[in-house]
Amino acid sequence: AGLLLGAGADCNTMANSLIYDDACWVQSDAYKNLFCQQAALSSPPHWAQQCAVALEVRNAYCKVFGQIDPPRFQAECFFPLSEYKMIFCEKNLGPSFITACASDAEVGEGYCNQWASQIATQTITGSHTCNAYPSFIQTYCEAKAANGAFDAQCAGASLIGETYCSQLFLVTNEFYQACFAHTSYAIAYCTSNPSAMSSEICQNDNRFTLPAGGT
Repeated sequence: AGLLLGAGADCNTMANSLIYDDACWVQSDAYKNLFCQQAALSSPPHWAQQCAVALEVRNAYCKVFGQIDPPRFQAECFFPLSEYKMIFCEKNLGPSFITACASDAEVGEGYCNQWASQIATQTITGSHTCNAYPSFIQTYCEAKAANGAFDAQCAGASLIGETYCSQLFLVTNEFYQACFAHTSYAIAYCTSNPSAMSSEICQNDNRFTLPAGGT
């Protein structure tokens, strides 16, 4: 027999029928588990916010919304150690950029790294969120350099600015003021051709010695 609460309410019967009842939810863990299980097994899964925020059942319940095709975005399911968000964000690597995935402390960095090459070549709304991750900046700047695209953020990055500028010069053979602070770039530029070598900026640089007038 089902647990009876209130005015003869059969909690198990209501749970099986996906009928929500406050008294059953508060007083019966069995009702809560059964209700959320039935909601998850429905086709399509039945969304019940109570299940998504209940600590005892939320992980298993939310996971279903990531497993269906296409996965369904549910903000309440982005909680710590959520299997849902790992599945959802892995499935949503295109065509739409999901800011909730990019900003998440657990899956954000990996998600952003997967998008780095696309972000380097096109304007994507919300992608600035990815700038918080050092590994993203590295991947992004490598893609920028490979595409011959100057980026002031990459040129000024403390850890990868010099590498970025050197790689960029190999592609474009052009002068970039922001890159000249990096010695390897400055040497590459100033020794690249006679006109660069004889330029005032190269002749006046005391980090290396060049023949006067580029001769």
